[in-house]
Amino acid sequence: MVGLELSPLAVVLIMFGALLVGVLLGYPLFYSLGAVALLVGLITIGPPVFKILHLRARPALQLHLPGRTAVRIHGHHGGEVRRC
Repeated sequence: MVGLELSPLAVVLIMFGALLVGVLLGYPLFYSLGAVALLVGLITIGPPVFKILHLRARPALQLHLPGRTAVRIHGHHGGEVRRC
């Protein structure tokens, strides 16, 4: 399971097929895409994929301040409640 050598075409076909199956089973696109990427990463790279994921996700998460996000969400839901 660790360090399996696959051609780029094989990786694309596996990921596209698994993504299509996940979406057709009714899972949201972002869950399906994340799960497929994580599984293919584990198969091709191995456990270091978690370190790569951490290094890529942390800066993106730090860009969004929790307070500003909460205000946006509550403001959006408040607008929906007023329309009802």
